This record gives sequence, structure tokens and C-alpha cells, in this order.
Amino acid sequence: LRNGDFLAIDFDEENTPNSEIVYSIVSTVPQGLESNFTLDSTNGTLSVISGFDYKNIIFLPGQEGKITLIVQAKDKGIPPQSSTATIVIYLQTANNFPLCQNKDG
Repeated sequence: LRNGDFLAIDFDEENTPNSEIVYSIVSTVPQGLESNFTLDSTNGTLSVISGFDYKNIIFLPGQEGKITLIVQAKDKGIPPQSSTATIVIYLQTANNFPLCQNKDG
């Protein structure tokens, strides 16, 4: 797996509800960042869909820049079985200062 990839493996019989996995984002820390991500429910591909406004995110003390996602993989069996994984992302601030140029005239 490449850095940033994750994979759920289900050893149940293939082509049964028990082998069908559905992925979802359970929570984020800090809270409320779920809308910045998309998670394909069928293959588990996680993507960032919007940028982060670093200065407006309320990080936990001592954890500036750290975003934690809890992702769940759940099968469609009866009863369903599930497992979670923790994904940690570290943000770095970017230089957002405007570029100033002299105008003639």
C-alpha cells in the first residue's frame, strides 16, 4: 500500500452480503471536518474535497495541525460485522500573504 492508502479485507465467502464492505467516516477530531473529505463507500478511497482554513480550525491543545479521522468498514451480513481504523493527517500552514507589486503611474 502507498502512504495514505488503507484496505479492509473480509475473509467471508465471496459474492455474499457478508463479503460486501461499506466504508464510512464515523468522526473527525477536531469535530466538524467531515465535509472536507469524501470517502467512496464501495472501495474506501478517501479524498480531500475542500481546502482547510487552518486559522479557523479549533485544534486540541498541543495538537495544532493534527486531524484524526475514524473510518469504519462494515459488511452487509446479518448481523453486520464492522471494524474501525484511525487515520491521522498533519496540516502545515501555507503562506497566504498577498504578493505586493509596484504600479507605475
